[in-house]
Amino acid sequence: MCLSGPIPNLFRYALKKLVLVFYVATFFASAQQSKIDSIQKVIASGNNDTIQVRRLNVLSWSQKSLGQYEEARASATRALQLAEKLNYKRGIGDSYNMIGISYMQQGQRLKALDYYLLALDIARELGDKKGLAQAYNNAGLIYYEMGNYGKTLENYGMAIKLNKETGNKQWLTRNYNNVANVYADKGENKLALENYLLAKKIKEEINEINDPQYANIIANIAGVHFWSGDYAKALEINNQALKIRQALDDVNGLSSSHIAIGAIFFEQMKLEKDPAKRQRLYEKTLQNFVTSRKIDEDLGDDFGIAIANLNIGSLYLTSQQTTEARKELLTAFHAFKEINANDLLKDVSLLLARCDSADGNWKGAYEYERLYKQYSDSIFSEENSKKIAETTTRFETEKKEERITQLEKERQRTISFIALFLILILALLFLGKRAYDNKKKVAEFMKKENDRKEILIQEVHHRINNNLQIISSLLSLQANSADDERLSEYLKESQNRIQSLSSLHELLYQTDASLKVNMADYFNKILEFHNEVMMRLPSKIELRSNIADAGFGTKTAVPLALILNELVTNSIKYAFRGNENGFISVSLQPVKNDPEKWSLVVSDSGEGLPEESARRKNSLGLRLVNIMTKQLDGTLFKSNSPGATFELIFNPVN
Repeated sequence: MCLSGPIPNLFRYALKKLVLVFYVATFFASAQQSKIDSIQKVIASGNNDTIQVRRLNVLSWSQKSLGQYEEARASATRALQLAEKLNYKRGIGDSYNMIGISYMQQGQRLKALDYYLLALDIARELGDKKGLAQAYNNAGLIYYEMGNYGKTLENYGMAIKLNKETGNKQWLTRNYNNVANVYADKGENKLALENYLLAKKIKEEINEINDPQYANIIANIAGVHFWSGDYAKALEINNQALKIRQALDDVNGLSSSHIAIGAIFFEQMKLEKDPAKRQRLYEKTLQNFVTSRKIDEDLGDDFGIAIANLNIGSLYLTSQQTTEARKELLTAFHAFKEINANDLLKDVSLLLARCDSADGNWKGAYEYERLYKQYSDSIFSEENSKKIAETTTRFETEKKEERITQLEKERQRTISFIALFLILILALLFLGKRAYDNKKKVAEFMKKENDRKEILIQEVHHRINNNLQIISSLLSLQANSADDERLSEYLKESQNRIQSLSSLHELLYQTDASLKVNMADYFNKILEFHNEVMMRLPSKIELRSNIADAGFGTKTAVPLALILNELVTNSIKYAFRGNENGFISVSLQPVKNDPEKWSLVVSDSGEGLPEESARRKNSLGLRLVNIMTKQLDGTLFKSNSPGATFELIFNPVN
């Protein structure tokens, strides 16, 4: 059975186990409950002065540190009311920050951003560079949560500039780590590594190396090397983080380190060819995953235990221990289902489908494949809802920023009643501004409508692709269970054609562009599918490709994909009977002497085309090639050199 989707990469579970937090501190460290009690006693007996404002904000921070977010917001609101009564600007700004932090901790991003921008306004009015830097960093965190990377980097950049001017190195560490997280999310590993290293260097300069944050930075650096494929370096650096966490008795960090190290050994094991070395790597992987689970069991961390079970199940499955794998994966499945962790349920469903497929339980495999599609669908819908919400949020945020800018201008404007002429000028300016605002609102409304339509179009493409994948899985299941070899062959050929169409729709709903198809991406997806087929053949066949980075309309892309699929399938079936080695070459390039025309060439190093072969001549695949050639209004040439060569000359249709 051909199951869609890659095997999940285990390293990302280390990130889910321990989220690296360089949190938004205003000016206080965390406090224990005893400190909260003592502060409340002092507040009860104190006077209503600026010191009382600071005490209330200290209490708010301490309550936030213990997860008492409603109480923290109530204390900060009391501080704000007293500060406004006293006209104590710095206290007002600190209270805005604390209220924003309490909202952010509860996931209310837009409300948090409101208060951060108000704090930013107060800090700007006071000329407080330190407060400005913290407010910019806080706003950057909100934009990061919203997925607006441009605004995120803009705010972090302002925070870095101000913290450099004031020499605030502790906050610079947070700023550079936050910037690195953005680049890591975007897959820009080089820039991510540069910023993590800057954060690490500053930590070392201020002698804060025996610190959980320092260990987290090192773990982040290891993560960049892992994603870059440098597993040896990632392992070396992860071991450094592990030693620091052991010295600090940071049990949550230790659990995360063992998951990360196990994931590295797992990737090395998959690449290792020597059986003895592979076995040693398997044992190291299992040891680290089991150690992580033991730590989480001691902590009573059910989520961490479930992550460890998922890791161990993945390892067992890779080693073909399907009974043990199924036991671990089912335990993880039920744990994730209780907390509605759809992204993890998607991964577990795929792995359970592979377990049942390996054991020949096609019914079970199909059911888990259906769950995998269902959870994928759910995540896709959540992401679309998130996109719509974030589009609305960005629109509301921009209106609030415009309002703040307008307030600043109004404070600077002096009102003059000198002459009727000036009143007339102001009236004309007002009317012009109103016309401009109306025009801008219309433009913003049209943009929101276009964004909504694009999301709906992507949803349609996704639904079509999902149905094609299910049809492909059903054809594969039927082909594997068919007794008639010729029927099985026809079913597999039909599956290949469905897979070509599925690849097209996957590209269409993943891109923001119009209905232009990137042919390099499209052909590579089709060839990747054929490459998996050839890896299971006794002959060693190399697949070579030279595909131009061109964008064709769907009227050209679909027939070309079907022609490519049929010609490659034809070579795999007929060209290498009796030969151990060979290659299939695919080229898509513009014609040298006539750049408006393009050439698709599929050739192989096999037996070549026979003079008369009814089977190849009259096969459904070659008839389909001829039909598609006519649809493209192209010309198909065949030759032996010495293997079979097919060249299609055509004009792309928009």
